[in-house]
Amino acid sequence: MAVFVLFAMTAMFFGTMQEVRQAREREESMAAEKEMLEEMNRLKNQFYTDVSHEMKTPLTVISVNAQFAAQNIRAGMVDEETVMDLTAISAEARRLAGMVTSLVGLGRIQGAAEGRGVLALDSLVLETVRIYQSMFKQKENILTAEVDPDLPSVEGDAGQLVQVLINLLSNANKHTGKGRVSVRVENLGKQLRVSVADNGDGISPELLPHVFERFRRGGEGGAGLGLTICRTIIEEHGGMIGAESAEGEGTRIWFTLPVKEDVEHE
Repeated sequence: MAVFVLFAMTAMFFGTMQEVRQAREREESMAAEKEMLEEMNRLKNQFYTDVSHEMKTPLTVISVNAQFAAQNIRAGMVDEETVMDLTAISAEARRLAGMVTSLVGLGRIQGAAEGRGVLALDSLVLETVRIYQSMFKQKENILTAEVDPDLPSVEGDAGQLVQVLINLLSNANKHTGKGRVSVRVENLGKQLRVSVADNGDGISPELLPHVFERFRRGGEGGAGLGLTICRTIIEEHGGMIGAESAEGEGTRIWFTLPVKEDVEHE
């Protein structure tokens, strides 16, 4: 009888332990599923934030240039500047359409190597600077560009590199008033370096090491998201990006791109 009771108690003990183990496994599974759903929701929100941030800039350029063009047309002054404003509207509208196409195909930033080709960086930079002249005039800022002669080509996605340059220009314009912003393209041998420098607000020493982190600048100065996207694009192109700044004196953001070997500059 005692043996039977002992056997029954042992069976009950192991049965209880098995139920406990199964309950723990269910809890762990539910916790894992909850964590996965939370991560998916975080990524979704991050994606929507990135999209809205990137679409603001071309919409701003379209709006500003449309206002300038409308003013000139009303005043009966349809000149070369009006044509440039309309050209900028057209170019930014095409870029915005390209963003939408990329979103539909989920080809945004990550894994976009198939859109790469051999590029003349000097032409890309000079054309982008020309398109953005009107937006800088609105804040009474002067935008200039300087390019080293006979630059070698680079390999990359033109749309993404324009996106980087536009983010840097937009940040510089936002934090500069009645000042100067200069774009420089230099030949460093095996690399080309592009820098955007301004004499605006500058960045505090506390924030400077974190400017490429998401949302670190926050508030009206929220340049963090754009710079994070810039870093992602440049690093995927095999380059580096950095920032130099003195509070109240201005900021210089630079990035490098490897030279395309065995390709002559056209």
